[in-house]
Amino acid sequence: YSKSVTVVTVASKRNAELKALERSTQVAGVPLEVLGLGEPYSGHETKLRNYYHWLRSTSVPAGAVVALVDAYDILVAPSFAEIASRFTQFFNHPIVFAGERSLWPDNALEPFYAPTPGGSNLKFLNSGLLVGYAWALEFMLGTVLGYGAVATCGPDDQRSFHRFLLENPELATLDFDGVLFQTLHFLPTSFTISPTGDFVMPMNKSALKDPPRRNAQEFPCAVHGNGGDGKYAFARLLASWNEALAKKQHVPVEPPPFATGIYLYEQGDLAGAERAFLLATQSTSEPDQKVESMYNLGVVRQQLGFATEALHCYQRTLALEPAHIGAQLNMATILFAHGSHHEAKSIVSGIVLRDPSNELALKLQAEM
Repeated sequence: YSKSVTVVTVASKRNAELKALERSTQVAGVPLEVLGLGEPYSGHETKLRNYYHWLRSTSVPAGAVVALVDAYDILVAPSFAEIASRFTQFFNHPIVFAGERSLWPDNALEPFYAPTPGGSNLKFLNSGLLVGYAWALEFMLGTVLGYGAVATCGPDDQRSFHRFLLENPELATLDFDGVLFQTLHFLPTSFTISPTGDFVMPMNKSALKDPPRRNAQEFPCAVHGNGGDGKYAFARLLASWNEALAKKQHVPVEPPPFATGIYLYEQGDLAGAERAFLLATQSTSEPDQKVESMYNLGVVRQQLGFATEALHCYQRTLALEPAHIGAQLNMATILFAHGSHHEAKSIVSGIVLRDPSNELALKLQAEM
């Protein structure tokens, strides 16, 4: 079995997010294969088929270690060069998925997940980061692609991978301790960047009695900016990582517009943040990030006093994601301030009806 690793991703276009991933693999000194550039992306099955055909058509040895990663919200650390040795040292399964703290997209699967070792909160599968032997990945992808017509799996790759994991516990497991990967959704603390450019994540160390595992957990090989809050954490991490690159006299990567917008907003540069978020709405191809870019453009414009323009942004956000609570609340605030009291109260009442514990909605309702 190989002691090196090849990273493979699927992307239809080379945008700033992909360039960040490419730069991080260059710094780590690991090869990256980008599949599907310039080709139409028609959903998650496109990604799975690209992976599957690459494994079948290339001369990659059956025992090669291959990491499959999402294209637009992943960074690898210099420690990624160690992933093959960590994979073989700490795991007895031929496939390891990243773990995450929430079960998505189907909460009904929770009873099928066994309690995690040591009470880890990385207890559910994340399909944005996984590593395995080429033979096992090829078998898994062939199996998962066969789920396509089954209603319980549908077109979503994470749902399909949940099924494979639960039906094949001898072939696949999760990185419960975060010794390979960290996911940023519901992350209870913040990353820092070491002088070497590694991501430092001192989390759950006391639960691990094995010093090598503790050290590996503190320096994960890659991170995934999954989930709404994870995208903001990823933007901050990317800004810090760029600073670390500059200090080491590496050429920094051009940060994606969304990350730039978050950084400028937190620095108090609202005009700069507005320009960055506007560019992000025009350039990103990742659906969740397009939603958050449009929403944040509205937030900035609202704070700049451009109520009509902000309202338009919130309307476009809700057209993309009708359940976006932040956009609903901010839109209600603007409508109420401009005399549309009935419409504003109706929006807030709807939020409270669906979620009686929403403190922001309850507070706004009391103020109206």
